[in-house]
Amino acid sequence: MTTIAVLLYEGCYASSLTGVIDALQVANAHAKTISPNKLFSWVTVSLKGRSITAHGGLKLQADAALESMPAVDVIYIPACFYSGSKNFDAGLDKQQEIKRWLVNQWQQGTI
Repeated sequence: MTTIAVLLYEGCYASSLTGVIDALQVANAHAKTISPNKLFSWVTVSLKGRSITAHGGLKLQADAALESMPAVDVIYIPACFYSGSKNFDAGLDKQQEIKRWLVNQWQQGTI
């Protein structure tokens, strides 16, 4: 089974994360018609396991803190609002803890 960490962060698009989870659920449901094994499992993660507020104001609670997550197979990073490279770069600069976690996961073979 492929394990996926879905990264929750302030200002992400809720539809970008719920859509991929819906697609994984559909894939698992379809796979169940031919095998009892699921194809995918997933967990939502955020800094310290905190809830986040998506771009449209929807509050989402993570399942786990990214700091305590073991290596996973895949990390899914949902889309965010893009208002130009200057604002985007400034937003990335504020995400150093997430960046360190992503690098660590990548070094362990996560895609």
